[in-house]
Amino acid sequence: MAAVSPTGQVNALVGSGSQAVSVNFTTDDGDAATNFMLTSDLGALPSGWASSVSGLSCAIVSTGSGCRLALTYAPTAAAGGVLTLNYDFTDDSGLAKSGS
Repeated sequence: MAAVSPTGQVNALVGSGSQAVSVNFTTDDGDAATNFMLTSDLGALPSGWASSVSGLSCAIVSTGSGCRLALTYAPTAAAGGVLTLNYDFTDDSGLAKSGS
């Protein structure tokens, strides 16, 4: 599960600088997940999106102990859309999983 801050729609304006966006990946069932790894290429984000890191991984992710990704959004043109981030992890039963 991913919680985004600010919540809801990101409302950055063209030419007004960048808006910080934080994505915190946690589990939604209270059980820990291991080997969390973002599989999206952070160097190839859609126009206007940027990250100061090239990748993200965390050994353990659980409710209350997430894996945080800091992004910025500075649109270059008026547009709308959805940013999708893909990830892999191992669930509490040892099964490899992926999501977005």
